[in-house]
Amino acid sequence: MADPNNVNMPELMRALMEMRVPEHVRAPVHQASRDRGNAPFGVEEDINPPWRPWGGEDGKVWIVDRILEPQTLLHFLEFACTGDLPSGKKTAPATRLLSVAEANDYFSQPYSTWAPASFHPKPESAVGGASIHIGSYEDYARLQTVSKDLHAMKSRIWEGMVPVSERRWRERGCDETENFNVACQLMSGVVNVFHYLNKDKVKADLRETYNLIWARSETFERALNLVRAAAEGEGNKEPVSMTGLWAEFMTDHYEVMVNTAYNWVSEHVDRLRGPVLDRLGSHQPAEPRSGPFPVETVEDFVGPYDRVQWDLTNQLHDLMEIQAHADHSIFLPMDGYKSVPQPAGENQNSVDAQATGMHPLVFTPDRERRRERYVMRLKVLSRENMVQNVMREQMVLYAMTGTRGVVPPLPHNSPARLRATSEEQVQAQKKAGLELRGPKKVVCEGEQKWVRQMRRPGHEMRSWGFVVYRVPVPGVSDEEFGDFKGKFEADAADWGSELKGVEGMRERSRFHWVDAWEHGLDGSIEGLRKHFKTFAESDDFPSRIQDSIFLVADEHSVRSYLNPLPESVPPGDNGPSILAVDDEFDPSDTDHMEESPGFDGQLRILTSLLWDELSVFMERQTYRLMEMWPVAMRHPYGVYTGPVTRVQDGNWRLLQTLKRDSLKMFFSSRDQRP
Repeated sequence: MADPNNVNMPELMRALMEMRVPEHVRAPVHQASRDRGNAPFGVEEDINPPWRPWGGEDGKVWIVDRILEPQTLLHFLEFACTGDLPSGKKTAPATRLLSVAEANDYFSQPYSTWAPASFHPKPESAVGGASIHIGSYEDYARLQTVSKDLHAMKSRIWEGMVPVSERRWRERGCDETENFNVACQLMSGVVNVFHYLNKDKVKADLRETYNLIWARSETFERALNLVRAAAEGEGNKEPVSMTGLWAEFMTDHYEVMVNTAYNWVSEHVDRLRGPVLDRLGSHQPAEPRSGPFPVETVEDFVGPYDRVQWDLTNQLHDLMEIQAHADHSIFLPMDGYKSVPQPAGENQNSVDAQATGMHPLVFTPDRERRRERYVMRLKVLSRENMVQNVMREQMVLYAMTGTRGVVPPLPHNSPARLRATSEEQVQAQKKAGLELRGPKKVVCEGEQKWVRQMRRPGHEMRSWGFVVYRVPVPGVSDEEFGDFKGKFEADAADWGSELKGVEGMRERSRFHWVDAWEHGLDGSIEGLRKHFKTFAESDDFPSRIQDSIFLVADEHSVRSYLNPLPESVPPGDNGPSILAVDDEFDPSDTDHMEESPGFDGQLRILTSLLWDELSVFMERQTYRLMEMWPVAMRHPYGVYTGPVTRVQDGNWRLLQTLKRDSLKMFFSSRDQRP
């Protein structure tokens, strides 16, 4: 008889895992998850295609990605003058900052206009030189080609924005079982941004861009400190470390990106998983399983479950995959970044120990090693939970009967067994995530980054509201337009329910209405654009209103409230909308038309996205309407609805095909008439 005190625990745990779900069953289940497209496996499809197709109905829109977003330099310069970090924290009191005059007269001007003679051979300013490295004809080696969908999500994450607001999550029905795929694909889209940023070449290119800007900052730092030292009077003569400021800013910026994204994904995984576990634990299968055990084939494994149980376990598997990828991939390691403290190297003993999965996880900047360690550790923790549950069952049996023996196994499709097994895995995953990442990190004291920055002193006068033009709409009376206006303003006011600190911003979220008819305008976009240009430059233009974009209550906008379209499948695509027009659009500028094919200076956008999406993009200089258009161009009515999922895209393409085929049939039948 085997000695119970001499048990090989790893072997026992592997045997228990094999007994519950054999390897030849687990592998097809894992592949099925990939095939469903809900987990973040397919980022390669959105990166650097071997050929660059034209974007349109039958292909993705591909754009050039400047990995380090251009607006980051402006935000860094603001920090260098104020000491306000992206997270809302302040730099240390002893840190020397730039004055606003130095930022304007030195950082943004050629060295020849202010620096000592030894710096005059440098033709560009410090900010101009840094901009070259972000992406230009002079330095294009680190530019990437990515799909617009990936870039759109990356731009949101880069600015510390959540992928989807609470209102849009509800509008898209993401808590409903029938829209589970949409919810998963939104979360996977976030994780895929970090899969992209952590690919070996992209990670190296981002690091090199940072280091090149660090070198530009170091040159500026030397020139500035010489000027400060030579200055007469009692002005600011203390040396400033621009390289230190750059490192501090980017470290904080990355932390906001990582923690905002990770918290959002994890919270929404938990939000979806709870109801699934409840349904799994309460649903009684139609045909209880009576053996044999263990299962031998995939068919045997599927056989015990009815369709409901199979769907629920698929959902749990998808959520496990998303959380696993979030745990080991939502990082931006700064190994090799100048002026950033570097992690201590691991010795071989630690590397070997981590590979076994038998020890708590230790972070490594190597993404593949980090993934392998996480997967192994998760297996070990899951097996440990199984062993503990088996031992607990033995103790209960002994307490009830006074004997030891084999506890009769519950049927494979027992609700209690399914829930217990699932919770074992969830608990193991939470422990692995905690080991690797530490406790949850609160970002910006619970506020979103852009909210915190908009509430800083001096920002209260920033442009935030919109001019809205009323144009003639056939068949709509003044009374009906008044009904539309009331519904539109109430709809637009419903935003940010989940956001902390936006109370004061709501008061600034207002519209200034202009009746086109009263100004002799017929409602044409060009006529409105000319009027708006003149109006924006006049003394009558209201304060705190956007002066480069205006809205138009055209026929489509009005009827989207008075005669709403049927709800889309999945929901959230056919809601009320308004037309936004770019005052600065120049149709003769074709530089970016390949990346925004068909854009004509206007974009229809869901009203629910006006404040916490469009306005934030404008304020943070993230996107203009031209950059938003490629995300909207596949929509049947050209409406911007936020991040696009595979489910949405597939339905839109189907509708476009049906529309195209209907037109072909119409013209074909007309041509055949005698």
